[in-house]
Amino acid sequence: MSRKFLFWSVFSAPVRCGIALGLLELSGSALFFDPLAAQEITSREVVQPLPSSEIQRLNRALINLAKNPRDFSALIEAGSASLAVDDYDAASGFFVRAADVVPDDPQVIKGLATVYMRSGRALEAVDQYAMAVSLGANDGDLLADQALA
Repeated sequence: MSRKFLFWSVFSAPVRCGIALGLLELSGSALFFDPLAAQEITSREVVQPLPSSEIQRLNRALINLAKNPRDFSALIEAGSASLAVDDYDAASGFFVRAADVVPDDPQVIKGLATVYMRSGRALEAVDQYAMAVSLGANDGDLLADQALA
């Protein structure tokens, strides 16, 4: 038996516990802690920001799409909200799905044109804007985006 264990075995269990507790107190560590003190240290306010209005708008459209995946107005709303949060891939997907539901709708073509313009595909954007106008989109709504393309 090693010397350490021989020394320890001389003492009874309660004495060994007392020695261990005394050593812990001397070292500054505590075997038992005060739960209230621990709560004071770890408890603090958690502030979580609310989602932006664009994200809330997108969430509402997604809820409507979960109920009816071919809801044209929800697809347009989801595409527009995705554009507002600069998620061009999602916006493109929503507008393409809307085109499957209602082909040649000016809102869909305008949405795709805006996706193309913002993602740096100017030539495709110009073509889409021209198609949107030919399908009856309001020229005034498109002028700023057309100028950027």
